[in-house]
Amino acid sequence: MPLDLQTSFAAGELSPSLHSHVDLAKYRTGLAQCANFFILAQGGAVTRAGWEFVHATDIAADASRVVPFSFNTEQSYALVLSNNYMRIVRDGGMVLEPAKNITGASKTNPVVVTSIGHGHLTFNQVYITGINGMTELNDRFWRIVVLTPNAYELYAEDGSAPLNGTAFGTYISGGSGAQAAGVATPWPSSVLFDLKFTQSADVMTITHPDYPIKQLSRTSHYTWTLDTVSFGSDIGPPTSGLTIAPVGTPSGSNNTVYRYVITSVTPTGDESVQSAILDSGSMNALSPTYGNKLEWGAVTGAEYYNIYKEFAVLSGVFGWLGESTELNYHDYNNGPDMSYTPPMAMNPFDGVGDYPACTEYHQQRQWFGSTHNHPDTMWATRTADYDNMDVSRPTRADDAIHEATLSARQVNEIRHLVSLDDLLVFTSGGEWKVQADADGVITPGNLNPRTQGFRGCSKVRPLVIGETALFIQEKGSRIRDIKYTFESDKYSGNDLTVLSRHLFEGHEIIDWCYAQEPFSIVWAVRSDGALLSLTYLQEHDVYAWAAHITQGYYESVCTVSEGLEDV
Repeated sequence: MPLDLQTSFAAGELSPSLHSHVDLAKYRTGLAQCANFFILAQGGAVTRAGWEFVHATDIAADASRVVPFSFNTEQSYALVLSNNYMRIVRDGGMVLEPAKNITGASKTNPVVVTSIGHGHLTFNQVYITGINGMTELNDRFWRIVVLTPNAYELYAEDGSAPLNGTAFGTYISGGSGAQAAGVATPWPSSVLFDLKFTQSADVMTITHPDYPIKQLSRTSHYTWTLDTVSFGSDIGPPTSGLTIAPVGTPSGSNNTVYRYVITSVTPTGDESVQSAILDSGSMNALSPTYGNKLEWGAVTGAEYYNIYKEFAVLSGVFGWLGESTELNYHDYNNGPDMSYTPPMAMNPFDGVGDYPACTEYHQQRQWFGSTHNHPDTMWATRTADYDNMDVSRPTRADDAIHEATLSARQVNEIRHLVSLDDLLVFTSGGEWKVQADADGVITPGNLNPRTQGFRGCSKVRPLVIGETALFIQEKGSRIRDIKYTFESDKYSGNDLTVLSRHLFEGHEIIDWCYAQEPFSIVWAVRSDGALLSLTYLQEHDVYAWAAHITQGYYESVCTVSEGLEDV
């Protein structure tokens, strides 16, 4: 019988229901089964590489999650989140703190290691190497229990049992112990897959609707800090030396009251809230020859100061009067500009029920979405000031954006914010884009959300691939792409699972990532522990699924840049 030569596998594994559809265009490039191979965009099929063991997670019974942290292509990390703790992997190995010298190790159960001023933490892991004599301890991670600042006990790497050293060799000399770098976190295993992340340089913002917003900061490979975000200006107003006194010759006898406030401004334009009010008390009316001299004490970090004057006595509304690089200002009956008022401190995320579920950077603002109290609402910081939610009255274009609510037929929680050319908002019931003015600039007074579809999105964060976003539909078993099309003037896309439905039916995708180089592959973890791959090249209509089986199951996946590849 004649051979049917198949020159391409670019359609990947096809559902059994399609095996007789010879009329289907992708039938000629499909496979009945594709296990532990992935498909090249050019149509070839390649066996996947094996996996390399790097490190055991903290407690095998608890969920762990890996998250990428990339400062640049040379400095990228995989963050390993487990129950209330986080460790760091770089270049295929655990990041270690500076090693501490070991001066002794006992032949006891458990082994007791002597290390003067070790600084290690109980239940953390320490990598021991270089010991002479008791070589059984070398080149291994051990879980520890701190006894004193100079000694700790050793346990198995997973902490399950103490290390019995009674049959080991006798310690002679040398050796060092390096603690695995890590940070304590507030998140138990049960919430790890609901955490949302966004990153700017060396700072990652992490949100969850049950916890205050956190910022993870890196200062070296092994030095990381996790802090609660404090919203507000980075500089305070003048608080000392606030005085007001008349200068010049009075030109009239009218009894008038003048009131002022001062703000500090940094070299980057970050402005403080207003100072205490300087009240002139009853005085003669100001004139070009009779004025008020305002004075204040210096504020560290201020490049100049803005002076605001009250519009009408006791109105409480202050307009911009002028600025000063000195510590004083003279007002000779100048009129305030009421279109420019001092910032007012605001923090919409200051209590239980008001913590945001997701975050993203877009147009020089940090955006937040969905709290328990306002599930269909968004907020955005001041322009280029990512921890400042202050506003002015009347509103200025660079003010923070408060409570932008999506008006729909039902209240759908905002699950993700994604920055493409527009800000895309993925909710449990649909997809939106946030429009602005003709120049595309979003301001507090110019924000127009428009629906793009009603598919709904799961809690797994969408992936951005070029000008396209991939998202998992609300039920967790369908994956769609979405991009702007000129013909429809909206964002739309296709179901990428329609030809391989057997890989998804009865399951959900719980985690995924995208490896751009070298093969443009999406790796997706299924709820039953299976791993799927999607070779995706939208411009050439390539979307090919394959399954990957191993001894065990997959729980979480991420990609980081290492050299010329995403691994």
